[in-house]
Amino acid sequence: MMKPFEYLENVVGVEINFNKVFYKPEKLRSVEEILGEIAALDEHLKGLEDGLGL
Repeated sequence: MMKPFEYLENVVGVEINFNKVFYKPEKLRSVEEILGEIAALDEHLKGLEDGLGL
């Protein structure tokens, strides 16, 4: 069995897993919000294409 520390010349070294200790999950956006942004960008691109005469 592995110890979570090891002895180094009278000094104890400890490894801290910062992802485990300080993890804060990222809040995800809803699918509807993402699809709305994609639709808005698509409309914007269509307007730019129309302005170029494509």
